[in-house]
Amino acid sequence: MYVHKGVGLFELPTDYKQTFDHPFSLNVGKHEIIKMRNNQVITDRDVKIARFLFQFVFATGEQLHALFGESVLFEHFQKRLDKLVAYRVLNKFMLSEFEMEDVKPDALQVYCLDVGGRDLLSHYSHEDVTDWYTTVNMKTSELVSKHLIVTDFFIRLLQTCSKKVAFFRAEPDLRIGKKQLIPSFEMSLLVQGMRRYFLGEVVRDFDFPFFFRDRLSKYEALLTTNGWKKYYYDGQQPPVWFLIVETDYLALEASRMIYETTNIRQFRVTTAERMRRPLHETGAFLRYVPERDMLQEVKAVVFLP
Repeated sequence: MYVHKGVGLFELPTDYKQTFDHPFSLNVGKHEIIKMRNNQVITDRDVKIARFLFQFVFATGEQLHALFGESVLFEHFQKRLDKLVAYRVLNKFMLSEFEMEDVKPDALQVYCLDVGGRDLLSHYSHEDVTDWYTTVNMKTSELVSKHLIVTDFFIRLLQTCSKKVAFFRAEPDLRIGKKQLIPSFEMSLLVQGMRRYFLGEVVRDFDFPFFFRDRLSKYEALLTTNGWKKYYYDGQQPPVWFLIVETDYLALEASRMIYETTNIRQFRVTTAERMRRPLHETGAFLRYVPERDMLQEVKAVVFLP
C-alpha cells in the first residue's frame, strides 16, 4: 500500500514510511560533480533546483516543474530530475505503509537533496551547507506533507505577487527566552516601500487540539510581546499569522481556540481548497468574527500584484 500520484497533500496518511530511490552515501564523487558543472552537464537550472530543495527540503516533480520547468513538457522535465537523481545530486522517495524495495512509477514521488547536491551548492552558491546532513530528509509522512504544503503555498505566492516577495524561509528557528519556536514558514512582502512580516503554520486534523494548543503558547509569547522585534526589528507591527488548515471546519475550531485562549488577534486562515485561488481574491483567506462566532471571507489586499 503506497501513496499514488494525484493524492492531495492534506490527504497524505500518517505513519507511512519513506522508500528512497537509493541509499544515501558519502561516497559521491565530489570532483566529478564539479567537473560536470564546469562542463555544463549540470546546468544553471539544475543548481537552482538543488538550492530550492536545500531551502525547502521536499518538493514533488509537479511543484518543481511549476517553479523551474514551465517552458518544457512535464515528462521531459521529470526525466531531467531523474537524471539528477542518477547523478546523486538529488534523491527521491515515495510513501508507503511499509518500506518497499523500490519507488513505484505510479507513486507520488517526492524529491530531496542528496550529497552530490550539497557538494554542488558548496561550490556554486552562497548557501551555507556545512550543517546539512542527509538525515534532514528522513521524516515522518506527517512532516513530509507539511513541507509539501509550504512549498505549495510558496508557489501560489509567486503566482500571485512575485515582485512583492522580499524573502521566504521554511522552518525558521526562533527563540523566545528559553522557548524554541519553529514556524512552518516566515516571509516578508514589500508593501508601499515597507517590509511587512508574516509567519505561517500548517495545521492538520491530527494536530488538533493538543499539539496545536501547545504551539499557541509559543506563538503568543512571540506575537503579543516585544519578542518579535528581535527578528523583525524594522517592522511597524507584529507579524500577521497565517494558518493553513485542512477544512473550513478546522479553520473555525482553530480560530475559536486562538481567540479564547490567547491575546493573538492578527491572524488569518486559509485551507487547501481556498489556497488554489489567487491569494488576493476574496475568500482565499478567512477572518474570525468573535461576536458572531463565524468565519468571514476577506480580501487580502497585501497580496495584490
